[in-house]
Amino acid sequence: MWLGSRSLGRSVADRPLSSRLVRLAEQGLTLLRDEDGDEVRAWLQIILGQALSSADEGNRVINLERAIGILVRVARAVSRQERPEGWAVAQFEAGRVYEMRDIGDRWANQELAMRYFRAALEEATPDRDPTLFGRAQTALAKVLMERGTQLGREPVEEGIALLEQVVARLDPAGFKELWCDAQSALAGAYNVREAGDPAVNLERALRIYRRIDAVESAETDPEQWANTQVRLGVLLMKRSRGDRLDNHRLAREHFTGALEVYLRVGDRDEASSTYDKLSIVAGTFGEHEEQLRLLRAALADRSRQGAPHLWARTALKLGAVLLDHPEAADSGDLLATRRQGLQLVEDGVAAYEDVVTVGEHGMALYRLAVARRRMREWDPAVSRTDEIAALEAAVAKLRGRFDMLVTVAADLGDALAERGEWARAAQAYELAVAAADELFRACLVSTSRRRRLTFTGNLHQRAAYALARAGRPGDAVLCLEQGRTRTFNEALSPDQDQLRQVARTDPEIHAAYLRAAEAAQDLAARNRELGRFTSAVDGGRAVDSAEYTLGEQVERVRAELADAIAGVRALPGMNAFLREVTMADVTMATRPEEPVVYLAATPSGSVGLIVRHPDDQGPPLDVVWAPLTSERAEAAAREIAEVGRTNGRGLRALLTLLGDELVGPLADRLGPAEALGGDLGGDLGGALGGDSGGGLGGSLAEGPVAGLVVVACGALAHLPLHAATLPGTGEPLAGTHAVAYAPSVRLLLAARRRAEATQPPPVLVAAYDTGQGGGILAEPEATALLGVFGGGRRVTGGLLGELPSGTHIHLACHGGYVPEDPLASGLDLHGGRITLADLLDARPRPLERARLVTLSACETAMIDAGLPDEVVGLPAGILLAGGAGVVCTQWEARDSAAVLLMIAFYRRLLGSGAPARSLRAAQAWLRSATVADILAEEWLPAELRRRLAAPGVPERPFRHPYMWAPFVLVGV
Repeated sequence: MWLGSRSLGRSVADRPLSSRLVRLAEQGLTLLRDEDGDEVRAWLQIILGQALSSADEGNRVINLERAIGILVRVARAVSRQERPEGWAVAQFEAGRVYEMRDIGDRWANQELAMRYFRAALEEATPDRDPTLFGRAQTALAKVLMERGTQLGREPVEEGIALLEQVVARLDPAGFKELWCDAQSALAGAYNVREAGDPAVNLERALRIYRRIDAVESAETDPEQWANTQVRLGVLLMKRSRGDRLDNHRLAREHFTGALEVYLRVGDRDEASSTYDKLSIVAGTFGEHEEQLRLLRAALADRSRQGAPHLWARTALKLGAVLLDHPEAADSGDLLATRRQGLQLVEDGVAAYEDVVTVGEHGMALYRLAVARRRMREWDPAVSRTDEIAALEAAVAKLRGRFDMLVTVAADLGDALAERGEWARAAQAYELAVAAADELFRACLVSTSRRRRLTFTGNLHQRAAYALARAGRPGDAVLCLEQGRTRTFNEALSPDQDQLRQVARTDPEIHAAYLRAAEAAQDLAARNRELGRFTSAVDGGRAVDSAEYTLGEQVERVRAELADAIAGVRALPGMNAFLREVTMADVTMATRPEEPVVYLAATPSGSVGLIVRHPDDQGPPLDVVWAPLTSERAEAAAREIAEVGRTNGRGLRALLTLLGDELVGPLADRLGPAEALGGDLGGDLGGALGGDSGGGLGGSLAEGPVAGLVVVACGALAHLPLHAATLPGTGEPLAGTHAVAYAPSVRLLLAARRRAEATQPPPVLVAAYDTGQGGGILAEPEATALLGVFGGGRRVTGGLLGELPSGTHIHLACHGGYVPEDPLASGLDLHGGRITLADLLDARPRPLERARLVTLSACETAMIDAGLPDEVVGLPAGILLAGGAGVVCTQWEARDSAAVLLMIAFYRRLLGSGAPARSLRAAQAWLRSATVADILAEEWLPAELRRRLAAPGVPERPFRHPYMWAPFVLVGV
């Protein structure tokens, strides 16, 4: 007698039937006699309650309230002991109508619904009653999913587990409707899931909906088919894989097909919802008149009283379009249209006051803040204070909702920063940074990680600037460090001394860590490969499948690695094993007269954070303010990218700007340092084995020189800060300081441990390309340097196998940075390419013995312009492959300058062993060397001699920074 085999009200076509059933059930109840028994009465009451909840006659709210009253009385009256099946059905139906209820406290309604669903499931097991089991468990999961969108991840995870049980127990052939309902709910749960990788979750949801689509039909299941089309469209709009516009075009096709069904069957509620979604697609394509038409059509069928949250969703969108595109309304009075838009947004927010949807209410308040900000551009009467109040209210409602909080809290920080309220701005930014980091940790595959990092942008720099302004410079340092090289942090290995200590203390824990670390590294290599743009084949479909399957493996392996690390940290003296960087670590990375300096540019200006060694004079942590904004820094980075293609045109003006607006104030705070003399080269002949027995000292000697290690954040990471022209003196920063760069302190510490370990005698591996790509001077350069070292290994092919044999690796060959695929950046050697991916994936690490790697090639210091704080490029790859320091180039290096600089650099290096000071000395010599000085050298390659002897060569041919400044040291 129960209508549970098919959900009454599932289709609008059921509604007239429901109305007829109401009348029949009411008649049946009046005709019942006492001797007919309570069981028949109970079943008729259940049927009446079901029918009232979906009837199309009368007032819907009144009908539903009647249904609740009837079904709750039945749920209380039926005896569980005597009639367990009827009792379970009554519990389920009471829960179902409470879940449908829009009036009253939505939260309390859901609590009651869940209580009744759980009660029904105590009797409705898969074996006893698979139909009721499927309905009740799916209904419970749907409520949990909705609550999870407001409360966080735990209810959603519970709902997923429940739905997976239903899907596993039901055969789609025998329970098609139930199976489709459960699958659809499961896909919806993955769509809103916070745990796990967001792209993996979305692809799971897409796959589920496509499975449903394969068994549903527009002819046999029109409304269910239409519902699936809508959900597919929503996911395609959110999808990160594939082309965004193509995904939106496909979404429009799904929405349009669904809308045709809804209009045909007369389902105005779903038609309204689909109009709303189609408006988003129209906005994506800039079709704002169509967007307005669709939103007005959606709003026409939505009642503020009957469904306030649905009305508010559309009102907020319509208001935003009127604000941003008033011309589309064709009203003639743009300001009046904008005011109408702001009023709609305010009304939409007010509609949420009586609806317990915390997350949606929070985002509505955020939209109100954005609307007020936009309106202030045309109407000064709109208050900034009101905008900030709306942002603060939104943040308060979104605590724990990281996906929403990151945007809202960052905007609040920006608004407060514009007003100079730095303490409050810092607090808002900290919330945003914590949310962003939580979201990044959830990302498992490369696609998701890149998307998340791109979205985060320069948030850590803005937060650090506010923290420093608020008098919290230590927190600012850690915030910047936290935002560095996040992609590579899992690839960092502990030093060998730590591992040996673990092995001695507990061999089992040591073995468990090695197994987990190796598995994580193998999956990271596969993850990187699948995330590369050039690896997409078959339209990306094969990569999609592999990448998202991999994401599930990464989640498991990452958990195993975390357990292994926790086991190591539990050992005596190992609590700091692979921990997060602390201020003590940053201080540990400094050396006497060699501070670590973090630099960050923001819309408000730049900040420098100088961390000094405990033995140095001056404050341990110093703050420097500079006027360079992030916008100007990004423009400068774009100009630097063109330097190699324009032979240095505009470089001097750019270096002057950097000196005036950033590096000058920093140099003033660092204090005076001893300038290096002009002619640093002396007689270079000894470098090739002259009278000085190798000439490895003496002629390039200098007094003590201050150094610094720069961690340049954001766009600043692309700039030659060492060559910036200092105001007043006109000299570069490198004239007074030996400058090295570091991707992060975490990588710097690892490099220092390797550099300061006991070093074997220096062995040079000199590799060069004998082909045209290596340049005509590549072989003479390698020959000259082998002479400086007194021998070594000469390599023209098979480089990866030769790397482990050298302490110093010199690569004189063609190199290139590949912007669209940074992992393909590399060095060309005799027809083969050694890429960044090769270095990262090689096991064992090929550069464990390498004290220094020199990339005497073009653009080898360049990094991913889209994610500068990740420092994805050859220098970081070499440090991760075991190298302690890397000399590389920020733009195309002229081969003449490269040969001279390298000889001077290595000659000084083998005398002092300090790469930063040696590079500085060599650059200073090259800047000042005359043609006569250079031509006097007997070792000069014939081709270089011919070039310098040609007419028209300037007296000091390499004085321009384009010649000497591209070479930088990364690491130590």
